[in-house]
Amino acid sequence: MAVVLIVEDDLFILEMARIQIEEFGHVTLRASDVNGASAILRSKQPIDVLFTDINLKSSVLGGCELGSLAIRLRPQIGVIYGTGNIITDAMKATFVDGAVLLRKPYTLNQLADAVTALIGEDASIEEQAAAIELVLEGLHLSRRLNKNVVDRTVTYRAR
Repeated sequence: MAVVLIVEDDLFILEMARIQIEEFGHVTLRASDVNGASAILRSKQPIDVLFTDINLKSSVLGGCELGSLAIRLRPQIGVIYGTGNIITDAMKATFVDGAVLLRKPYTLNQLADAVTALIGEDASIEEQAAAIELVLEGLHLSRRLNKNVVDRTVTYRAR
C-alpha cells in the first residue's frame, strides 16, 4: 500500500484519480493547486508518490516545478506526470529522474502500473481494474441522473 498525493485542478479528474487509486488499495491525499500540494509535501504526512497534472491552470508553478520541489523535499518520492497536451523535448528536460508520464485519457491499468512501478509492488491489475470499472460506471450513471434532475428542476421552475 502506498500514499499517493494527487494534484489536479480539474475536480472531476481529481475525484476519478482518487477513486481509481483507492480501489487499488492505496491511500490518497489531494490538492487542487501547487500551494495546497506544497503544504502537504512540507508536512510530516508520509507520501510515496506524487501524481500531478503538468498544466495546473490555477497555479503560477506547474506540475514539472512541483515534481522538482517534491524531490527536493522528499528525495525518495516517486513522480507521475499527467497531461492531455503535447509534450515538447524542453518540457521533458524538466521532468525529475525516474518520473512516469501518463497521457490523458489514461487507462486504469496504466495508472495502476505507474504507481506499482514507482513503489515496487506487484498487483493483480485485472481484478482491480474490473472493480474500478464498476465504480466508474456507477459514478457516470450518478452524474447523468444528477444532470437530469437539474434539467427537470430548471424546466419546472421555468413554467
